Formats: sequence, structure tokens, C-alpha cells
Amino acid sequence: MSKKYIEEEKTCVLCLGKFTGWGANPAPLEDHGECCKECDQQHVIPTRIMMEQLRQWQLRDKENKARST
Repeated sequence: MSKKYIEEEKTCVLCLGKFTGWGANPAPLEDHGECCKECDQQHVIPTRIMMEQLRQWQLRDKENKARST
């Protein structure tokens, strides 16, 4: 990436605030664009953790049901 890209002002797809520097992938909250560091830390990462915890819980539940039958 060029220095120009890093210094370019961008708009966060989540809060619509302006930021410069590297943007973050906003998935699973948005399918496109970049989000700012604050939204990444406050919204995106906690959502990913919650989704993984839910996936793990569902997997354990499915395994426990299979053992019970």
C-alpha cells in the first residue's frame, strides 16, 4: 500500500466517522468497506467473539444430544 492510501481520509461504514490509517474489516456487521479502530474494538471484535462462543455452545449441545440418543 502506498503512503497516500494510508494518509487518505476514509469513512467508517459503521459509525460514518472519518479516520485515516489502516481500516479494519467490519464483518460480520457489514459486508463491505472498512471500519475505524474504535468500531473494530467496541463492536466488531466483541461480535466475533460472541458468535464464536455461540458456535461452540451449539456444537457442544449437538454432541451432547448425539451421545444421549
